[in-house]
Amino acid sequence: MDPYRAFIENILLEDMKAPIKQRHTSARIFERLSDEYGFTGGESTVRHYVRKLRVPLPECFLKLEANPGEQMQVDFGHAEVSIDGQRVKICLSNIALSRLSSPFQPNG
Repeated sequence: MDPYRAFIENILLEDMKAPIKQRHTSARIFERLSDEYGFTGGESTVRHYVRKLRVPLPECFLKLEANPGEQMQVDFGHAEVSIDGQRVKICLSNIALSRLSSPFQPNG
């Protein structure tokens, strides 16, 4: 893969300026290597090589803070319950209001 390293690095550098949805996948890089350079290796080889070259994006976290009652979180889901001996799929929702968390108030 070393003969193709500059080509792959150039693609990855250009991709950093492109919108996320328009960046090259490892499969697309494999296609370009095959078409433009006559690469005869396997796609999995390209995938592993590209994975090593990609610069990992730093994780980012956003701490959400709010006074009690100013925000809420809503989650939806499904569950199977037994009603009159029959299994029934039900829809669930859970609403949690923000609350002040401090060492002086219980978190339960």
